[in-house]
Amino acid sequence: MDWCSSDASATDYTVQASAVVIATAVAAAAAGFSAQALGYFGHFCLSTLFALGAVIAVRLLFPSPSVVQMLRAQPPEAVPCA
Repeated sequence: MDWCSSDASATDYTVQASAVVIATAVAAAAAGFSAQALGYFGHFCLSTLFALGAVIAVRLLFPSPSVVQMLRAQPPEAVPCA
């Protein structure tokens, strides 16, 4: 939802949800062919490599602050209630 515009948020959400459903169907079909061609052991080894690649890609594309930086950050000041 972070990528949705406020003017057409329902349409944007529907497009994103449809993309997830289509990607799931394509991945399921590819997994079936992979398991048949490679056998279960080869399929799960290949799946593991893809999963590790995805984790590395997310880590590189969406860096987060380190734990040390988060611990050193000053907490926000408390605002008294009126």
